[in-house]
Amino acid sequence: MALSLVLLAAAAATSWPLLMWCFALAWASMPAATALHIRGWYGEQSQHDGDRPHNR
Repeated sequence: MALSLVLLAAAAATSWPLLMWCFALAWASMPAATALHIRGWYGEQSQHDGDRPHNR
């Protein structure tokens, strides 16, 4: 997140298209990385739930 903020500030200050594209790629990768992290965490949690017996 800090990288995208730095790139945003640099792109706004210089108006250099390459910096703008780098910011866009860094910003767009954050939701993808977050989704992969949540998916891995959820898969790990469901594996642990299968180890415990359920009370009925």
